[in-house]
Amino acid sequence: MLRATFSQVQRRAFTNTSRLFIAEGDTIPNIEVQLKSPGETVKTQDLFKGKKSILFGVPGAFTPGCSQTHLPGYIKEAEALKSKGVELVACVSVNDAFVMTEWGKAHQVDNKVTLLADSKGELAKAMDLDFDASGALGNHRFKRFAAILEDGKIKKLFVEPDTTGLNVTYLPHSGLSNQRIELANALLLAALLKRTLIIPPAFLGNVAGWMQMDQLLDHLSWLTTPKDFDLICQPPTPGDLHSYTQRSRCDAYHHFAAIPWTQLHDFSMLEPFVKMRFIDTVSFKKLQHDLNIHDNDTFVHYDEHLYDWRLYEDIDEAKSILQNGSNFVDSFTDRKFYKIFTPLHWQKRTERLLHLGGIFGSTRMNMVKPEHIQLQQLIASTLHYRLDTPLGETVAGIVQHLGGKASFNAIHFRLGDLPFKKYAIENLHQFERNMSIATGIPVPQLPPYDEFGVLTSVPEPPPLPEQPMNVIPQYNLSLPPWSNICENVSPDLSISMENLGSRAVVYIATDHKDIRGENSRLLEWFDYFPCTLTLSDIPPELLDPLDKMHCLYNPNKPLKSFLLPLVDAMVAAHARRIFTTPRSTFSKYIAELNEAWVLKEQGYTTSSFFLY
Repeated sequence: MLRATFSQVQRRAFTNTSRLFIAEGDTIPNIEVQLKSPGETVKTQDLFKGKKSILFGVPGAFTPGCSQTHLPGYIKEAEALKSKGVELVACVSVNDAFVMTEWGKAHQVDNKVTLLADSKGELAKAMDLDFDASGALGNHRFKRFAAILEDGKIKKLFVEPDTTGLNVTYLPHSGLSNQRIELANALLLAALLKRTLIIPPAFLGNVAGWMQMDQLLDHLSWLTTPKDFDLICQPPTPGDLHSYTQRSRCDAYHHFAAIPWTQLHDFSMLEPFVKMRFIDTVSFKKLQHDLNIHDNDTFVHYDEHLYDWRLYEDIDEAKSILQNGSNFVDSFTDRKFYKIFTPLHWQKRTERLLHLGGIFGSTRMNMVKPEHIQLQQLIASTLHYRLDTPLGETVAGIVQHLGGKASFNAIHFRLGDLPFKKYAIENLHQFERNMSIATGIPVPQLPPYDEFGVLTSVPEPPPLPEQPMNVIPQYNLSLPPWSNICENVSPDLSISMENLGSRAVVYIATDHKDIRGENSRLLEWFDYFPCTLTLSDIPPELLDPLDKMHCLYNPNKPLKSFLLPLVDAMVAAHARRIFTTPRSTFSKYIAELNEAWVLKEQGYTTSSFFLY
């Protein structure tokens, strides 16, 4: 009965272990730990002597999983455990006594659980239950474990499974934004499966879209396997058939580059939750060789299409979707039905290498457990772009040139892909209307709503100015005529900018090739907001820090042109107000960056502002 009650408070999968230094039958090491203050200490053997006890360890006080499930679980079951003869329930962590005491107060521990501070990690080391969490938590910490003790001797020991040797990987495809979504899904899945995630590099430029696994593997393997690309990809030689057959692959190489994900994101906060291994070469055989894994210990999942499967943690929700036949997604082109998986689908695979295809989709991983939702949010914030790199240095220089963070408004206007071209004018008018309202320019009333609360027609943009101003962009924005006409918005979000009107400084981040060109359909924007700048209006020397970054496969290949779309979007994310392209996952991500970098600093969120 004791074990049955004990198992009820476990929120993660534990397994008996015989591989640790401390083992069942051993006496707990006699280490001095702190109680409610550094001066109040006790020796562990004295604490547990003559009692039936439970001792559980966690990586850290106030960490998400420990605070949401582990400690509250034991508090809830304290009386039940006491009725089974347990005289003491103790929790130990590598924290100081003050932190542990405050953690106990936050969860109203009272006398239900005794909190022990192993401030120097001596008990963790003596039990050989420590792991290196210096990247995220600053030092070595306890692995999650639980032990049943009688008179100081360990009768049962449960340690979070050591999944060393179990791996999962995937095949990235399409643009960097899609790859980032795939990486986020892969990180969460690896954490759920307790497998090491094998992470390919971040690919820049024209990256192949989704295709059948064998075809995509062959394509990426050729591009990422070390070779003398400069020699191979010379112009074709007349009469040499082989030189022509390489031409299409070389075209792909010339429009392709790669950098490690660690140059874009800081993964240290995820280290306690998921093991990661970054690789340079995308090669199925090389990966098997490097991991010393054979075909009979490898499982490969072949996607039938881009949206092949979704994972649902709520089994009832999964059943409901299957029963009503709503397991489909309407893409820009057609309707695709997807398979419904639960975590068990992947957890039951015992092969050492689980090789997936593409795992794109912002709705692919559907979590309901609070700790998994919180981990999903932590992954999302981890995948915000770093600002302490040459890329961030470039962005900071341009933002300062524009007047500083939150001193301008911005548009993230996607136009390059066909679906966004189709809605270009509709989106343009929406941007014109939104920016006009934000800066105090009158706009026509909204059309009426139908019985479902949906507008009956597309809202109209404001009327074009009768005498639009013509402001020519200049490199020095502190000089006339720019300084006489254009005005930065206040970086204080509590101060209205409705008095600025068309004089407000605006930055447009866009993949349009020539937004000011005479054939551009978007020229009317500059009639509304003549104080608008784009990346092409920025002094070229501000882009020089990008020269410090190099392609993973050819250090001689300049990366500047590949990184400009990132710089463009990151600059826009530093605006006071940003309006983004509907149905674009990249635009949605840039709005998330704006919320993290600008809005939340002043106590606001994206939902604080109404889109018109």
